[in-house]
Amino acid sequence: MKGNLTELGAYLENINKYSLIMFYGPNGYSIEENYKKTFDYLKGKNDEPFETQELISKNILNETDIFYQQINSMPFGGGTSVLKINLLETESAGCLKDFLKKPIDGVKIIVKAGQLAPRSSLRKNIEKSPIAISIPIYEDSQRDLNLFIKDFFKINNFSISNNGCLKISSLIGSDKNLIKNSLELLLLYSLQQREKDISESTIDLVLRDEKLLQTRDLCNYVGLGNVNKSLQSVHKLRLQGYQPIQFINALSSHFQKIHNVSIKRSSGIPISRAMQELKPPVFFKEKESFGKQVHLWETKKTEKVFSILNNADKEIKNSVNLGELIINDVVLRISAAAKK
Repeated sequence: MKGNLTELGAYLENINKYSLIMFYGPNGYSIEENYKKTFDYLKGKNDEPFETQELISKNILNETDIFYQQINSMPFGGGTSVLKINLLETESAGCLKDFLKKPIDGVKIIVKAGQLAPRSSLRKNIEKSPIAISIPIYEDSQRDLNLFIKDFFKINNFSISNNGCLKISSLIGSDKNLIKNSLELLLLYSLQQREKDISESTIDLVLRDEKLLQTRDLCNYVGLGNVNKSLQSVHKLRLQGYQPIQFINALSSHFQKIHNVSIKRSSGIPISRAMQELKPPVFFKEKESFGKQVHLWETKKTEKVFSILNNADKEIKNSVNLGELIINDVVLRISAAAKK
């Protein structure tokens, strides 16, 4: 059956009705968190002396002996046996399909998976089974990320503003694992400085990589049609060892964001709202610049940019020694086309 993360507590309270719970989706951090929490909750009801082995995809697809050994090895004296299965690398149900048809009393299986298509074997078999629950975990909203960041600092007796939270997520993205690593760096720095408020200047100092800043400058200059500054940025990055393919990737990512906002704009969605829906969102101090770029680049123009970048990528792979010239030409052509 299809489940909902908000109902997880109720599912666990009535776990006797279910033999399998699966967490899946794009939010790796929350999937791992709930996967472990569910296992700890169920394991806490038992007195098993040994650590439960986590099985992986090959154990349900090809080498299934271990799976059957595990589910047929009940703890002494009965009770519940809890099995963890990591299926991040597959969308197939494998031998879980047979288990759901003939479950074993007292055996509970917890599965973590990645993004699954609705027609995937894994999702279909679990969602149609009355003894299994499939729980999707989607990407966090900016509000969720703000709460995550603020809670981290609150526990450590520090504070941070909403703008500070937004700056962190705009720099790092929405992956909570990466954000947590960054928060630990900020905490370490602030402890040394004896600062109780995590300011935006501190975030810039600790998290902003000079190369990252210059890459962002390059993309913005190209998007705004500033030819001279675009070429100057290329030169600065090249001195720091930036490779041709990195220029292509950075520009592709930047123009993909512009393209996405342009599409939404053409369907009647305000630019400000479309920018908020980007992941990561546009940092508030850069919204004006990004908005100007959206006005300069309608969808047909951005599609031409992708064509230029794709062709350049092929040329670079075929003519490695000409990489610098190819990038100069790409940056010149795209930035010059901005205001046409």
